[in-house]
Amino acid sequence: MILNRGILMGCVGRYKSGLWHDQIAQSYITKINQQMLDKSWQHPDFAGKAWVYP
Repeated sequence: MILNRGILMGCVGRYKSGLWHDQIAQSYITKINQQMLDKSWQHPDFAGKAWVYP
């Protein structure tokens, strides 16, 4: 089975809000996407930097 990005990020949002692509889920998806673009795990202070978690 091949997942597209919309389905994958829908799962990420559902993890946070319990629903697919509702306002809370979309907000969480936006934050996660930004962290992925920033490549937070590559910064020297990554261990001390808080990621978005529920």
